[in-house]
Amino acid sequence: MDNHQRSEKEQIENQVARARAKHLERKQKRLETEARQAESLRKAMEEKAEAARKKASKLKKGDEDSAPAFSFLNNLMGQSEESMASSTTTQKPKKTPVPPTQKAPIHNEEKPKSYAFWNKDTPKTDTKKSKPAVDTSNMPTLRRWKQNADGSVTGLIRNSKNFANNTKVTTSPLPRNATAQKGVIKTVTGSQYRLM
Repeated sequence: MDNHQRSEKEQIENQVARARAKHLERKQKRLETEARQAESLRKAMEEKAEAARKKASKLKKGDEDSAPAFSFLNNLMGQSEESMASSTTTQKPKKTPVPPTQKAPIHNEEKPKSYAFWNKDTPKTDTKKSKPAVDTSNMPTLRRWKQNADGSVTGLIRNSKNFANNTKVTTSPLPRNATAQKGVIKTVTGSQYRLM
């Protein structure tokens, strides 16, 4: 009886020992997996930090390839691209004046009284006012553009004094609830662009 009880006790102890060993083995594997994930995350963070350092050094050097960063700063500071590119960090940005648009000439002539239903020879006058023409020949244009959630527009710029052609830029936001459409747009800072 004693031998039988001892052998059962040894079997139970062996089973418990095997279960503990398996549990420890699983725990060891889980810890190794977590360590590998932590290491890969640390490497990714180091790569991002290195890329950010390189980008910051390019900005300090004034590298032309860093021009899109101006549009990022523009969104943060709410300035137009023209004033951002022409200003330095120690000077206050100058707002570029918006050229005045030409207004349609107003005639103070009195309209002739006519009764068109019996006098068909009287010429009809156009009572609609025409919109003033906007000169778009020197206006920066954006191609392959999209409107962002904050109301700004991102696209490839051309015909700009401050950016090389086909540089990706982000404008200042458009006025609240305004949607970007093909044609001329005006941002809250007063910059105008032609969307193609």
